[in-house]
Amino acid sequence: MGEAFLVRKGGGVDASDATAIESDIISGKTAYIDDSGEAKVGTMPIVYPTVQDHLQAVADPVYGTFSSDKPTQPYLYTRIKTDGQPNTVAYTGVNWVRTEESKVANVVGLTADKITKGNTILGVTGTGSSNVFDFPLSIQDSQPTPVKSGHIWVKSSTLASKITYMSIQESLWAGTPNNSLQFVVGETAYNYIYMKETKRLTSGGNDITTENRQNNGGLQEWIVCSSTSPVVEYKLSRPMVYSTVNGVLDIETAYMWNGSAWVLLCQKGNYLAVDTGTSSMAIYNNNGNSLAYHSETKIDSRDGHFSGDGTYYASYGGVLKRTGDVFTKYFDIPRNMTLYDDSYSVSGVSISADGMTLGVTYYGYGSNGKYNYALVVYKNNGSTFNVLDTISIGIDYTGGSDMQVVTNANGTAIAVCYRNGNTGNSICIVFIDGNNCTKVNCGAPAVGGYFGAWDKINCMWLHGNQIYIKGSATGGSSKDQGIFINTLDFTNKTVAVNGRKLSMDTTSYYSPKHNHCVSTKDGGLYYVIPSSSDVVTLYYYNISNNSIYSLITARKYEYCYGVAVNLTNDRLAILGKTSSSSNNYYLDYYSLSRDDNAKTLTLTELQRLTYSNSSSGYGMSFCPH
Repeated sequence: MGEAFLVRKGGGVDASDATAIESDIISGKTAYIDDSGEAKVGTMPIVYPTVQDHLQAVADPVYGTFSSDKPTQPYLYTRIKTDGQPNTVAYTGVNWVRTEESKVANVVGLTADKITKGNTILGVTGTGSSNVFDFPLSIQDSQPTPVKSGHIWVKSSTLASKITYMSIQESLWAGTPNNSLQFVVGETAYNYIYMKETKRLTSGGNDITTENRQNNGGLQEWIVCSSTSPVVEYKLSRPMVYSTVNGVLDIETAYMWNGSAWVLLCQKGNYLAVDTGTSSMAIYNNNGNSLAYHSETKIDSRDGHFSGDGTYYASYGGVLKRTGDVFTKYFDIPRNMTLYDDSYSVSGVSISADGMTLGVTYYGYGSNGKYNYALVVYKNNGSTFNVLDTISIGIDYTGGSDMQVVTNANGTAIAVCYRNGNTGNSICIVFIDGNNCTKVNCGAPAVGGYFGAWDKINCMWLHGNQIYIKGSATGGSSKDQGIFINTLDFTNKTVAVNGRKLSMDTTSYYSPKHNHCVSTKDGGLYYVIPSSSDVVTLYYYNISNNSIYSLITARKYEYCYGVAVNLTNDRLAILGKTSSSSNNYYLDYYSLSRDDNAKTLTLTELQRLTYSNSSSGYGMSFCPH
């Protein structure tokens, strides 16, 4: 008898004894678990075991994006091998782990200031600097977008393609190479330095914050270097900007960004200002081979001279400011002042080359029965001059009103010469350090074994860290004549007496304010000694080779009321009078050349202008100078 089998749908086995359900089957897998004849899909989720071990990368990380991904930014990818690793039972083989670049940058502390500007790492664009002098510099005609404080803008449409060298100088460097810029800041001893960084011991341990801060005086407005990692800031006084192109030295129109505005540092312009002796000043355009009348300003222009670039003109009558080609009154200098309960009158004016410091000397015969001398120091705040300090210079029973005052290039020192006795003179230096003024005596060298004193001072001038004095010193019955040099220490506010540098006859004493001028370019002295009987001699003292050059002029000047030389030392003007009986005053304009090997001067007269006045003028000044 045969056996019969009942076949289930689709064939298979009896599942009546199965106990699994869908939730017991791994998600995505299928199985037959009942008599329906249909495979069931599992719903049990996959749970990976926790891996406690560090998994080893099997290759270098890869940076970028992959076609299978759709990230909005690059990722950092690392391959790991999980075969044989503990607890990695879900997958085996080689796998990729990716992390967003921004998260990697955050974890390792990567910030913009730690990356050199122009480079990008892990999506972070660098702002840090690897330059020592990292102040932004623009040479262009249109106003640039400021980058940060200290940004210098030289306004020029032609210089950018020519400049190949740049230097920061205390004073003009006559030997600067061609196609270069000079940033002249005055005494670099006046500076600000701040450094800060984190140090770690070689043995590990805590980070140690290390700082160094030096405020070495002066007014430092130009940020020459500034970085944040490590923290470094180096500041100097605001610069004057000069160019040398094709062998020609000139001043440029330049601005500095101070964080909120473009501040004018200096500006181009070629002028000659002359005190015409009628309480007025005549201004001429200096066209190179001739002087063209520009304008006349009613102002007492005695002792008048320009700041280095001609932005300001200071004289007894006050300060004029030039904007482009227009001169306007900027500040009234008090002609008379009450100081120490007595009346004083102005007796000398000097403005620094950068136009920021003004020194005015005053003289008076006091109720104490003595001659009193004072210096008022003014500072330019951008809209006027404010008094910084009033300093008593000296007091003597005998004296006079003929004071001299000179200011150095960036207004950190003022020298004052005043009468001390019937014939003698005294000199003092006033150091200006920020808002502080310090008066120091400027002594004479010993003469003939005796303590020295200044006798007659023809003139004096400041150049670099030295004061040059042309005159005579006495000791006992002995006298030394010539050019003397003392050295200024701006850090310690002292003056060292160096002695006589060059012996010469200085007996031809003449009003010191009017018969000389100093070259800004090289610190040399040009001066004229008038003569009532003959043509006069032009002299030049070269501080580099300590020599005097001389030239007999073709003109006769019984009186000399002004000498001026331009910045490039190739134009010279002399204001003089041929005789005391004449009312004619002559302004002679010369082409000047100098041979330092032969130690000679050459003058070629280009123009003569005549004034007919009943009173004489006192002073003359080129800009730039």
